[in-house]
Formats: sequence, C-alpha cells, structure tokens
Amino acid sequence: MHLKKRFVPRSTLFAVCVSLLGAPALAADTQALPWVCRDSRGTLGSIDELALPTGAGPVSITLGPDLALWFTEQAANEVGSISTEGVIREFDLPVDRGGPSAIVAGLDGNVWFTEQTGNRISRITPEGVVTQFAVPTEGSQPNAIAVGPDGQLWFTARGTHKLGKIRALSVP
Repeated sequence: MHLKKRFVPRSTLFAVCVSLLGAPALAADTQALPWVCRDSRGTLGSIDELALPTGAGPVSITLGPDLALWFTEQAANEVGSISTEGVIREFDLPVDRGGPSAIVAGLDGNVWFTEQTGNRISRITPEGVVTQFAVPTEGSQPNAIAVGPDGQLWFTARGTHKLGKIRALSVP
C-alpha cells in the first residue's frame, strides 16, 4: 500500500471539522490559524483560549461569510461569533432549549445551525437575526449540517435515521 502525501500551503487552508459525539470542533480563520471549541471547559480559542460565560457549552465552530468565527453555545441556547479583532458577540435563540449543535456557513451569506432538541434548522444573519425552520418529522434531532454540492444545506436526523435537506432561499 502506497500513501500519497499532498502539500497544501498553510495560507490557503480554510478547514472546518464538525464536532461529533462531544469531540472538540475545529476551524481555521482567514490566516489559517487554528481555532478549537472545547465544550468540556466552556472555552473557545487558538493557542490561547478565550473564556466564554460560565455554562456556555460551545459545541461547534465555523468560518462565516463575514470572516468571523461562528460557534454554537448549546448549554446557553445561543449562537456566538468572534471577529478578527477579537470582539465576541452572543445571540439568544428565540425559543428556549433549542440545543444549538452543528454550524456551517451557507452560500446565501448567512450561517446555518441545527437545533437538536428543538427539532429545527436555523439561520442567523451576520447582524444576528435568527429565523427558525421546523423539521417536519417529530423527534428528528437534527445534528450535523453541511453545504452539499448542489449548494443546498443537508443535515443528519439522528433521531429518525434520515438525511434532510433545506433549501437556502438565496443560493446562486
């Protein structure tokens, strides 16, 4: 068996790894500096960690279309962002106990995330306006989310063993 190694210059990386089963989530910013969500300690950071409010429970992180890093705070029922200047903003979700989980930048210029316990897929604008979309099958527990090759958002329905798709309204 031969392994092929491929070199990608660090400055061109925009990597995102989604947290699965409580594992730390990882993203890279525009300068390819790594950031990690560590839900066991309630912190977000690169080499240094940035403290979030006690009980925030960060789960997943992604690079947003506004070049900020966006993250879910499951225990606090919030979504947050950190700008390239280090300014942290946090946004409450309109409905209690939604369980924000995975997060991804959509092609429509917004950030999309799953609400596992709320059974919703939600969109947040760079300004912090949240719109929630109910998953039609009760108990779906939407967990992971990704942009598919068709430009639409695909998610896993952990509770019903299905895949789902939500059509972003402004996909080119």
